[in-house]
Amino acid sequence: MRGALHQDQYSDYTLKQGENSVWITVDNISVYVVRADEGVIVDLYPKGDEMSAPLTGTYAFNSEAEDEEVEA
Repeated sequence: MRGALHQDQYSDYTLKQGENSVWITVDNISVYVVRADEGVIVDLYPKGDEMSAPLTGTYAFNSEAEDEEVEA
C-alpha cells in the first residue's frame, strides 16, 4: 500500500519504517510529525502558512517512552 502511514485501526496510524515525516491537517492547523534520530518532533503551523515559524512544537526521546513502558 502506498503512503507514509499504516492504518492500525479506524483512526490509529503508524508512520511506516523508512518514512521520516508526515503532515496531518486538523481544521485550520497543519501538524508536522518528524521521526528524528533519537525520537519524534511535532510542530504546529497555521494551515497554508507552513513555511513560516511554527506556532508551537514539542519533542520526545525514544528512551523516555521506554522508561514509561517499564513503569506501566
